[in-house]
Formats: sequence, structure tokens, C-alpha cells
Amino acid sequence: MTHDVKITPYFFNQILDGQRDTLDLKPNWNFALGDRLTIREFDARSQSPTGRDVLREITDVTEMKETGSRGEIIKYVIVTFGKATQANGLPI
Repeated sequence: MTHDVKITPYFFNQILDGQRDTLDLKPNWNFALGDRLTIREFDARSQSPTGRDVLREITDVTEMKETGSRGEIIKYVIVTFGKATQANGLPI
């Protein structure tokens, strides 16, 4: 399965530069090992995609829970991915 994820230019550049290989995401996705992430750069100011994307394969999924400041339970997923296999539709 392939999941589309939108992220800001700051984090997108970290992924392209190899400085980041994880994302903290809401648990409303059904992530599994071997799934793919199409990570799309999204400009929050203009509320539109920039046209840059990268494809990564999920290598680990860790479900997390923590207690918020008002005692509420906050759930999220840390997704780890391997090296890019393509960027902007082209093989790397």
C-alpha cells in the first residue's frame, strides 16, 4: 500500500538531505512494514503542493501514547523509512 503524506519544506529538505528518516504521524493511517510513503512537499502559506515529492519504503512502525497537559491521551505513530527510491517520479 502507498500512503500520501504532506509535509513542510523544512522537513522535506531534511529528508532529501538524509538528515531525517522518521515522521511522527497521526494514527489514523494503517501503516505496515513494507508499505510506501509518497512524501509531498506542501507550502503551508499558500496551502498548495510545491510539486516536489519523494518515495520511501517503511522499515518500522512504532505506536506511541503520551498524556497531554490536561490529562488527555495523545496517540501518534513514529514511521521510520529507508533511503529514497525516487524523487519527483524519477529513480534515484
